[in-house]
Amino acid sequence: MVDMINVMCLCMGNGRGKPNAETKINQMNQTKYRGSDEQEYQIYLRCANDGNGGDITRDGAPLKTFEEWINS
Repeated sequence: MVDMINVMCLCMGNGRGKPNAETKINQMNQTKYRGSDEQEYQIYLRCANDGNGGDITRDGAPLKTFEEWINS
């Protein structure tokens, strides 16, 4: 599972959660491979975490809980 999460992080952007030119294409191609909501949430946590529990996609705000993430 960890290897798949690392692969998904790279596919979703530049490895730091910031989209690049290929992000939209990769998102369309990768969605079917992400698995369950719980697995995709783990991908979010792995990719968005700034190492201190902050979300790099939201200017360092705390990472979303599963409920916040699923409803966003």
